[in-house]
Amino acid sequence: MRQLLGTSTSTLALLLGALALATACGEESAPGADTTAACTDCDTGGGGNGSEVVGSGGNGSDSAGTDGASAADTAAADAARTEPPTWHRDVAPIVMNRCANCHRDGGIAPFALDSAEAWADWGNAALGSIKAGSMPPWPPAEGCGEFSHSLRMPPSEVDTLEQWITAKRPLGDAAGATPLPEQPKLTPTHTLPMPEAYTPDAGKLDDYRCFLLDLDTSEELFVRGTQVLPGTDKQVHHVLIYALEGEMVATAEAADKKEAGPGYTCFGGPLPSQKGGILGFSAGFPNQIAAWVPGLSPRLLPKEVALRIGKGSRVVMQVHYNLTGGKPEADITTLQLVADTTPPERVLATRPLIIESLNIPAGEKEAIHKRMYRYYGKGEVRIHSMSPHMHLLGKRFEARVSRKDGSEECALSIPDWDFGWQMGYGRPIDKPLVLKDGDGMEISCVYDNSPGNQPLVDGKPKTPTNVSWGDGSFDEMCMLYLDMSEPYAPAPPEGSKACYGFDSCAASCGDSPTACIYACEATSKNCGTCAISRIISCAGMSCATSLLGAQKCLTTCMIGSLMLQSNADACLSAECGEKWAAAKACLDPKLQAGECDGKLGECGVSFATDK
Repeated sequence: MRQLLGTSTSTLALLLGALALATACGEESAPGADTTAACTDCDTGGGGNGSEVVGSGGNGSDSAGTDGASAADTAAADAARTEPPTWHRDVAPIVMNRCANCHRDGGIAPFALDSAEAWADWGNAALGSIKAGSMPPWPPAEGCGEFSHSLRMPPSEVDTLEQWITAKRPLGDAAGATPLPEQPKLTPTHTLPMPEAYTPDAGKLDDYRCFLLDLDTSEELFVRGTQVLPGTDKQVHHVLIYALEGEMVATAEAADKKEAGPGYTCFGGPLPSQKGGILGFSAGFPNQIAAWVPGLSPRLLPKEVALRIGKGSRVVMQVHYNLTGGKPEADITTLQLVADTTPPERVLATRPLIIESLNIPAGEKEAIHKRMYRYYGKGEVRIHSMSPHMHLLGKRFEARVSRKDGSEECALSIPDWDFGWQMGYGRPIDKPLVLKDGDGMEISCVYDNSPGNQPLVDGKPKTPTNVSWGDGSFDEMCMLYLDMSEPYAPAPPEGSKACYGFDSCAASCGDSPTACIYACEATSKNCGTCAISRIISCAGMSCATSLLGAQKCLTTCMIGSLMLQSNADACLSAECGEKWAAAKACLDPKLQAGECDGKLGECGVSFATDK
């Protein structure tokens, strides 16, 4: 599949959509998880299969009298165990749980499996894929991480399907059918269609398009549930919804006005382009609030958790159209929300850990990139789901937790990366992965850039070339998106700068104003990335040597601060040591003299001597 998708494009956007597949099945959804019947774990035997109906009258006998079971009941159960499985009693629940969200009429799969009749044509092929482990799709390795929604079909269900097919697919008695699970239902408070129909570009196999949606954000909103209704199932590959704030709103609105036709091109995310590295986040990080991929049911969050849409935000819908299914059709995809103005106990946020400095040499079969991100702070990080992302050269992915006491645990392992099956992996609602002060998460991405693992271009394998980070089809990425919840805190006043609240730290900064910026926990974590870009602009030339010496640590700690809400100064002091001390020694006099106040003032920071 990886080679067949060679002309397709993959981005940060695809990964975000995969997060929405992080589902909690058979229990209340974990924060950030979407409840979908496609992954409900059920052990269907029907009619009492696998258990004996034996009553106990308290006298040690095998009489069924006192528990209400009769001899006829026992005989019926015994008979059920000797009869072959039937569609209504045994097979339909498995199919509806595991297959039918995609394999249905109008679904994204190439054929339907939601009726007994459909299995006459496709049953043997489907069973072969199931027994081979390729269906239902579930890439994680066993024994690594604890997930609430494994799609891996247990042997008992595989045996039931095989016995049913071998017995020529008996229907059974519809009157005695096993009840099928109900899909979660969402009653929206807001319905937001695309402003006008869009017909995908017939000249592109994959067309990524963004549309501005009309939502009144004159007040801060808290989203409790989301549902995306694709207008044309066959060509809508996935949909991502963002609430943009600050400078990003103006950028999106300008792109929408500049480009002809509905919406604008936005392959890499909700904006037409973005710088790489830590400077790319100086204006903040796009806030994802909803997503849709085939088979996804409405997203219903636990009552104490909500997504936040800030006052003055602009909602942007990114739609990925894939035209392998035929002629382009006009599409109007719709977003539905359940939202109110009541603050929740905890706010859900989705942010990535990344390795942006990729170097994948041409011909290299095993290019390994690893990076550790540690959390430093007084609080904790609660991780509810994880979703990794690489492009077409990806070979393996792994995330490991390293505790402050030296112990380790495997969080997620994808031993055989497949670009076509990128998902989110949700943990049980009562078992988030928790990082405390000094704990870290290491992400590892392995790539195969050998001649035998190249995408097809015009029907022929592409010649291997050196590959680095980028949004394009033949670039690569290494990312792990984390769904995290954190205690609710009021948003800064509308129009506030990135370092709003810094004044409360400035009075007690001590000898190092540089350290003060990155140790101040009264500001948002966007403060650090805003400040570093201005410091480099102001003092980068005179302090270039010391800054370059600490560049690797700066990148890791700035990303960790932004994504894990970590204390950047504690990280830099612990992991950079003398290099961070040298950088501060160069920068501090300039900041103390107010030489960078002009630039830092754009973030809301000032060290003028007359203050």
